[in-house]
Amino acid sequence: MVIFPVPMEKTVSYLPGTAGGPARILEASRQVELYDPELGASPYRAGIHTAEPIDCRGDSAACLEKIEAAVGARKGRAVPICLGGEHTITLGAVRALRAAGEEFSVLQLDAHADLRESYGGSPLSHASVMRRVRELGIPLVSVGVRSLARE
Repeated sequence: MVIFPVPMEKTVSYLPGTAGGPARILEASRQVELYDPELGASPYRAGIHTAEPIDCRGDSAACLEKIEAAVGARKGRAVPICLGGEHTITLGAVRALRAAGEEFSVLQLDAHADLRESYGGSPLSHASVMRRVRELGIPLVSVGVRSLARE
């Protein structure tokens, strides 16, 4: 596995702070037990690499290109794990996996469907990212959605 910290905060609509998410998750991960009783194993032994945080300066499109390049350049068949940041980061990773010809689907755990055409004038918004994923023909399963836009 390779972990990509992605401190992107471009289109948040409630409170700021998503850019600090990756660092906080990594900090808290030091307190996680390493043995998984359901698997009867310690999955970390397969190998986990944490990459340098992706530079999210610039607009959303530029940041997504950087995510796509980083995920696309991972070694071998390493499983990418992107820690955000806002939901929009998903699109960069999905594009990279699709370009590599990998078969996959997206499991979205979210209170919102994120299927708007655009939000705040941007089609590359946290509120429209899953629509972009679907437009790429990627299977999507959404769990926990409690709020939808009419569209």
